Amino acid sequence: MGAKFNLETRQEIENKILNAMNGKEPKEFAKLQGELIENLRDEIENLRAENVDFYNDSEMVSHGFTKLTNEEKKFYNVVVERTGELKDGEELDLPETIVLRVFDEIQDKSPLLDKIDMQHTMGAMKMIFTKAGVDIATWDNITAEIEPQLTFSIETLNLSEYKLKAFMNVPLDLLEPSIGYYWLDRYIVMFLARGMRRGIEKAVIEGTGVKQPIGLIRNVEGARTEGQPYPELETVALNELSPLELGKIEATLTEDTEGEVTIVLNPSDYKTVWRPLLAYQTPQGQWNYNTLPIDADVVTSEFIEKGKAIAFRGDKYHFGYSLPTKIEKTDKYRFLEDDMTYKAKMFANGRPEDGKTAVYLDISKLGADEPSV
Repeated sequence: MGAKFNLETRQEIENKILNAMNGKEPKEFAKLQGELIENLRDEIENLRAENVDFYNDSEMVSHGFTKLTNEEKKFYNVVVERTGELKDGEELDLPETIVLRVFDEIQDKSPLLDKIDMQHTMGAMKMIFTKAGVDIATWDNITAEIEPQLTFSIETLNLSEYKLKAFMNVPLDLLEPSIGYYWLDRYIVMFLARGMRRGIEKAVIEGTGVKQPIGLIRNVEGARTEGQPYPELETVALNELSPLELGKIEATLTEDTEGEVTIVLNPSDYKTVWRPLLAYQTPQGQWNYNTLPIDADVVTSEFIEKGKAIAFRGDKYHFGYSLPTKIEKTDKYRFLEDDMTYKAKMFANGRPEDGKTAVYLDISKLGADEPSV
């Protein structure tokens, strides 16, 4: 049997590391990364004890690793400087297959991002999307003019305006030839996915539209001065989880077109307010707490302000990312002596489709009239 990875411990450590990086706390970062590396070292030693050949593709795949392509191996050979040194400040293209695995990991680990229209544009600098509910196929005479209809139906999102960046510190131990490619690949995919997930989630929720995507809480149709943030949507009070009040929100989002509704909450509000209000006990003694009187899914994100929530149409929030993705070796940011820092960057952008993509909710009074138990 292969080594069992302690995912809960690892994810907890990773989140603490990223918080430490964002808070510019190098000592805390060093301590937490040390814990993560210790965790990885234990996993490596467990497989070594089983005499697993780290360069044998079939053995590594049988222990839960993704089989690496020749292009990926070539990339990692450069990263570990066995086939050409990557100089400080020099950029290297990250193989497409690695980028796709990073974004698969991002969506798998983020219920919020799994709901939106996230597309890989295969190197194109524009993402093309069709407005929800607008027919681009119509019945008419053969000679009828169709260009105005197509122009109205299709919009583009420019990806070249903004870059998504993430830093990762790779311990020198993982660059040792005896370790092989697979541990480095797992570390890079894991670290980039966690770092970029946080950046994308934050932008999708609250992005200002200035050097970053436009978030769900922003009014893309609101008046603004060029170069200034998009205004926030006016909040709508939600004081009870009744079929009528929730139905009004659902009707607003589906007034013009049908589509799946998602409600995103701060994790604390979900646990202490939302879930308790929905909880009920069956005659058999089992507790149910996720049944809503409307057709909607509920997810959480730390980037939602407490006392607020967003109901939105995921099919109407469009996010695109493009290759090539670059990785750059840099000595500018170093939290540990025994590591190498890399900066990964790619073109990406996102925005709500229109002013009816989301409803910004004020839930600060939610449950205030409920009798205490």
